Amino acid sequence: MFASKFPDANKTIYTLVNRDSTDANGTQITLPYIAGQKYWDLWNGKEIVPQISGSNAALNFKIEGYGFGAVLVANGTAKPATLTAFLTKMAVMSKRGLKTYSASWEPATQQMLPIAKTKLAVKQPAGMLRIPAVKGYNFESVGVMIEGNELPPAVGCNTHGRAILHGRRNIQWTLLHFILINTR
Repeated sequence: MFASKFPDANKTIYTLVNRDSTDANGTQITLPYIAGQKYWDLWNGKEIVPQISGSNAALNFKIEGYGFGAVLVANGTAKPATLTAFLTKMAVMSKRGLKTYSASWEPATQQMLPIAKTKLAVKQPAGMLRIPAVKGYNFESVGVMIEGNELPPAVGCNTHGRAILHGRRNIQWTLLHFILINTR
């Protein structure tokens, strides 16, 4: 079991990861007991009643094999305002175990949505900086710009691992280095 702690002034969130293939039942985390603190199982969407033993509060809940858990510890007896709706949603979502979902990757269905054209500013908007055009500008971007092994033929992929995109500007995209070069 692996855990991370995210403290704030009046609350702390703990995230847990079960790296074992078997479900973990019972005490998942033991914390120092502080009178007046409340505990919520964020993953399963319910309040946790701690088992107090001396100066410790043991929190008991289930984390499925290769699954996750999250606990909110809040000072005071009041439940945070937005928590009720979140716990209700998580209680419904966590009824189906993660193991019941397929582990094989499939592309997510995507759909283009129309976006209204932005109105041109008459004057420079507050907080924005004007950057004048530069001749011979080279833009380099490093990272994963395209998922998968090859570009589709519609993009213009040739046999040398390079793609040429044609438009108002001649842009050459070198896939090996993920570099965009504006050649004007």
